[in-house]
Amino acid sequence: VKLMRSVSSCAGFVYTWGLGKSGEQGHNNIDNEFVCAFPKRVIGIPKSVFVACGERCSGIISEAGEIFMWGSGKYGRLGQGNENNYSTPQIVKYLQGIRITCISIGEDHVGCVGGEEGNVYTWGNNRNGGLGPPSKQRDSLKPTLVLINEDLNTPLIGITQISCSAQACACVNLEGQIIVWGSNQFGKLGLGQETEVVIVPTIIPNLPPISFVSMGSLYGGAITKTGEVWMWGFGGGGNLGIGTRLSSSIPVKLSSLNGIKIVYLHCTVGQINPATKENDSTTFGREGPHTIAISDQGEVYTWGTCHKGILGNMKNHVLAFNGDELFPYKIGGIPRDYPESGKTNYFEGIKLIQGVASSIHSSCVDDNGNVYSFGCGSDGRMGVSEYLNGLSGGRSRRKCYLSKPTVIETFQKEKLSVLGIDTSRRHMIALVVPK
Repeated sequence: VKLMRSVSSCAGFVYTWGLGKSGEQGHNNIDNEFVCAFPKRVIGIPKSVFVACGERCSGIISEAGEIFMWGSGKYGRLGQGNENNYSTPQIVKYLQGIRITCISIGEDHVGCVGGEEGNVYTWGNNRNGGLGPPSKQRDSLKPTLVLINEDLNTPLIGITQISCSAQACACVNLEGQIIVWGSNQFGKLGLGQETEVVIVPTIIPNLPPISFVSMGSLYGGAITKTGEVWMWGFGGGGNLGIGTRLSSSIPVKLSSLNGIKIVYLHCTVGQINPATKENDSTTFGREGPHTIAISDQGEVYTWGTCHKGILGNMKNHVLAFNGDELFPYKIGGIPRDYPESGKTNYFEGIKLIQGVASSIHSSCVDDNGNVYSFGCGSDGRMGVSEYLNGLSGGRSRRKCYLSKPTVIETFQKEKLSVLGIDTSRRHMIALVVPK
C-alpha cells in the first residue's frame, strides 16, 4: 500500500467526483446543482503518481515530480501567487525544479515534501500558525520553505511524509519521529500541552518509531514501524478507539489491536464542528469523527460514530443509532442494528489496501482496483449509482445512506483499476490505470 504514503511506482490518470462549486472537479461534468455524481477524468495534466484533495480544491504530483492544483484559490491555497479560482489544473510554478514526493491538502492550507533533503513547503491560510515558520501573515499565496529554527534560518529536513488538517500539520522524518505545529485544539498535536497554538515545529515525545501519520480535523493517529496504532486529540465520537469518549492530548496505544499489523490509517477530515461532545454518551450516532484502519491481511477496522452507516457496522439504513464503536470493529462482523441476523460478511474474500474517512462517508480500495463507499452519498460524494434514487427516489437522492460498502461502478464499466484515493468533505479524487 504505497500510494498516499509515497508516490506510486505506476503513473496514471486522475478522476474526481462529488460537489464542485469552486472548480475542484477540474472538469465541467457537473449538473445545475454543481454535482458530479460519478467519477470523471480530469484532462490537461500529465500522468500522475499522487493525488490529494481538501476543502474545495484538488492537487496531484506528476510523473516528473511537479504539482498541479485547481479549485478555490481562497487564501492562496492553489499556490499560484493569487487568490483566483481555477477550474482547470494549474502548475505550481514556484516549486518547479524541486521534485515533490508528497502533498497533503487541509481545510485551508497545503503542505508538500520535496527536494533531496526532504524539505517541507506550505502555503494558503496561516490561522493558528498552520503554515509553520517563517510565515507570519495570515495567508501565503505561494509556497514557503518551512524552518525548524527561524533565528538561524535552518530549514526542516529529512521529512518523508506530511499530513495537513484544520490549521495544523504533522510530518514524519527519517528517524521515525512525528513533528507537528499549528492549532492544538483538543490536544490534536499530541504534545500533552494545553497551549492552543504551537508555532515552532515540535517532536511528539515518547513514541516508538513511526512510519505513517494521519491528521484529522480534530485529532490524529499514527502507525509505528511494527504496525501498532497510536491515537490522540478529540475523542468525543469514540474515534480514538480507546474504549471511551474522552479526548487525550498525548498519544495512546490501541492495545485492542495487539497482534494485528496495521498498514494504513485515516482520521476524519472536513469536520470542524462535530455534533458529538467530549465524554457525552447521549450524543451517540450523530455526526462526528470516525477512523479507518487497514491490516496487512486486507481487513478493514473502523471506530467512532456510526452516523449514517459510515462504520460499515449496520445492516439497514441508519441516521442516528446507538451503534458507535469505542473500540475497533472489523467490518463484516455482527451488525449492531440487527445482531440476530449473524455476520454481514461485508468485504468477504476481498483484500483492502486503503481507506479514507470524511465527515459523513467512507471509501475503501481493494487490491483489484475497485472502490467501495458507505455512509451518506449526498452531493454525489460517494460516486455510487444509488445516489440517483436516494432512499425513495427523486429529490430524496440527497438522503442516500448506505451501511453496506457499495462498489463504484464507473471504474468497473470503464475497465479502470484504482491505485489510490483521497477525500475532502464533499468531493473525492482517484489515481487510476487501465486494467
